[in-house]
Amino acid sequence: MSVRLQGGVQLQGSGQIQGSGQIQGLLASTEEAIRGGVSWWLGELAGMIPWRLGSNPAKAPAILELAGGEPAQFVATLVFAGRGGAAPQRLPIDLTDLSLARADVRAALRDRGVGHALVVRLAPSLLLESEVSLPAGAERAMRPILVNQLDRLVPLPAEAVDFAYSVAPRKPSAKALRVHLTIVAHETIDRAVGLARSLGLLPRLVFADNGAPWVASRSDAAVTLWREGRDGGKSPTQRRLRRALEIAAIVLFATAFLAYIDRLDRQVADLEEDVRNRTRLATAARDLNRQQQQVQGALEMLQKRQREMTPLQVLDEVTNLVPLDSWLSRLSVRGRKVEVIGNSPHVAELVARLDRHDIFWDPQFLSPVTAAPDGKTQRFNLSFQIWLEGDPE
Repeated sequence: MSVRLQGGVQLQGSGQIQGSGQIQGLLASTEEAIRGGVSWWLGELAGMIPWRLGSNPAKAPAILELAGGEPAQFVATLVFAGRGGAAPQRLPIDLTDLSLARADVRAALRDRGVGHALVVRLAPSLLLESEVSLPAGAERAMRPILVNQLDRLVPLPAEAVDFAYSVAPRKPSAKALRVHLTIVAHETIDRAVGLARSLGLLPRLVFADNGAPWVASRSDAAVTLWREGRDGGKSPTQRRLRRALEIAAIVLFATAFLAYIDRLDRQVADLEEDVRNRTRLATAARDLNRQQQQVQGALEMLQKRQREMTPLQVLDEVTNLVPLDSWLSRLSVRGRKVEVIGNSPHVAELVARLDRHDIFWDPQFLSPVTAAPDGKTQRFNLSFQIWLEGDPE
């Protein structure tokens, strides 16, 4: 075999090199196909879970938005939910060539790791909205009553449309119900579901924003107009594939759970001895800590008692504080509070001495100062606090 390169250089080789290159290419394509299949399978599982749990369809990872004045002239946009608080990504779809549109949609889903299962949102231009007022007793049989009202609400037969409704909040004593209807033609639903399937997608449900005036935010409320399985349009192959995916997911979960349990059993045997040793150490540490706390408490109590002034010390300080022309008839000590009753010709001077004292502070009169019977002194009733070193300023 000869290979001519650019520039006229010619290389000679054997058929073995060509066969080796083909094998490598085949292995690479096989690996890529396996990775693509696993990614698709995981995307399908992720796409099925939210609708089984009944989550808000407006928060789906992928939404096919359809708008336009007529169902036959849809304007399609593929919306991917933003990650980490980012804005949603919008991908317009050109429906002039469905084969190219299908390829673009498949590539977009693969790039974002999203499965083919998604939901369809209809724009308000494809819907009819109306409101009716009904008696309060109609709430028990709301849907049959609304079906009978459709003929006068929309210019289409009742059997040609489907609808969803929401009831306005009301007081228990209210005698009327305010009901908002979101109405869509069966033809619109069929065309929307058919378009989604022609793009290679698996529509799970069709919904629209709730246009009721009492809804606080249209982005937080949605009404379901169609759900998968109502039309029986799923083929046996699709049903079998879905069941196989569900069984595979259950088997995978069971296998992972059993492996986790087995790993825990092995770890438990290794940890039991360690737990026993640590328990003995923890018991010894707890006993030592309790003894230390007892000793610390006794030391703190002893230090506190050493810091506190005795009544004799308080009496000595007060005696030195009172002027010679004054006397006390009563002195009481309650903790850090001292109360004195006595006579003095100059009560203001006694209060000034308390203010300047190093230990006594916060003098307060407990009763008005009165004149003594001798007319030379004044009777006072004072209280003040004891401050010791170490107390907050």
